[in-house]
Amino acid sequence: MAVEDTGADPASRKGVQEIMREAIVELQSIKFAYAAGTTAATNITVTGIETDDTVLAAFSLTTSAVAVDMLSEVAVTAADTIQFSTTNTTGLQVVVVYVDTD
Repeated sequence: MAVEDTGADPASRKGVQEIMREAIVELQSIKFAYAAGTTAATNITVTGIETDDTVLAAFSLTTSAVAVDMLSEVAVTAADTIQFSTTNTTGLQVVVVYVDTD
């Protein structure tokens, strides 16, 4: 979210304080979770995630600490539950970054 002058009538523009308050609230909604990986299409518990939350990033950490992008495979299948559709992450850690909409 950028703070910029839109040239609109000052009476109709949001004040900088209001914009900053909204930005802080939005940033406070970003959550990070990690869990042990498992076989593809198997439930992984991510406590607190809901089906209406927005996943911003998902990756697995290899044994050599390389992050592998898994965003295209992740789905929130139920409350507190995600799955990776095709990749086996057994023995790896998985990390999910999401926006908590509550």
